[in-house]
Amino acid sequence: MFRTRNIVCAVDFSEGSKRALQHALDLAAGGGAVHVLHVFRIEVLVTPDGGLALPAETMRAIEADQKAALAAMVAPFRTSDVTLTEYVRNGDPADEAVSLAGDVGADLIVVGTHGRRGLSRLVLGSVAERIVRTSPVPVLTVRTPE
Repeated sequence: MFRTRNIVCAVDFSEGSKRALQHALDLAAGGGAVHVLHVFRIEVLVTPDGGLALPAETMRAIEADQKAALAAMVAPFRTSDVTLTEYVRNGDPADEAVSLAGDVGADLIVVGTHGRRGLSRLVLGSVAERIVRTSPVPVLTVRTPE
């Protein structure tokens, strides 16, 4: 039987990601660890004179807001038998989820999926699909009910 003890759960604050987090907690029950990851994406460009197009204090403020939002989302899910660790990163969500899984030695990634089809899927892409394609560990996708 496959026993998961160290899980990365990627969240985007949606109801679907809350469902994914609950699944991750259920799988890690009894002493496992869940590494909850939220990725935001802000491109920072270097200007020709070597300055940043986005001031560092603005980036720090954005990251602090994201960390506070993640802490608020995770708080109701805290239990005594699962270790929850929160991560906020700036970058590509799929790449960061796979990277964190390697960093923490995860044996599973759990991610919610919106179940988009057709043009919206083509235009928006699918973070969950990219994680499935690139992850070296198993990935559990949790679909948001319609």
